[in-house]
Amino acid sequence: EDEIWMCVNRNGVYTIEKSKPRADANWYVDSGVEGGLVETKVAGLDHLEGLEVRCVVDGLNDGLYTVSGGEITPTTQTGTKYTIGLDYDSILRTMPIEPTLVSKLPNSRVKGAVKCVTEFETTTGGSVREKGKTGEIFDEVEFSGEKKFNIASDWTREKVIEIKQHLPYPMTILSLAVWTEVKGG
Repeated sequence: EDEIWMCVNRNGVYTIEKSKPRADANWYVDSGVEGGLVETKVAGLDHLEGLEVRCVVDGLNDGLYTVSGGEITPTTQTGTKYTIGLDYDSILRTMPIEPTLVSKLPNSRVKGAVKCVTEFETTTGGSVREKGKTGEIFDEVEFSGEKKFNIASDWTREKVIEIKQHLPYPMTILSLAVWTEVKGG
């Protein structure tokens, strides 16, 4: 497994943080805490005071809550394992797409992305789009396999495809193929 290090801006202060190995912390929230209910609340969230947090109960998304007094009161009261932490987006962005052209320089041409085929492994929900544009959203059901997407593209020189997921689940992309059209002299 790769080690993941991040430069994080927390309340205006940049820090370097290292993620725990997946076997030690198999959750997908930032600054997370794992625990159970005490009466009707999950406590031990003092480090997240006043912040909006994501609650995952027994692996299922229970929604967003604001920490008050170092605790939250989840809607789901029948769970055994509660994971609470800050939301984050998983984002894959391609390098600018530069198709190979015979005896011509592609970076001087305008390009349009037409469609893409993406192969996912154990991924729940997300969207595929050209960076900065509205994209096609896929279901919030765990999925493994290929998905085909049409891309609403314009004709510009730089094309970057973005796959984004905001849910507290893993996102694994095995492959990405993008169809482009090139115009210009």
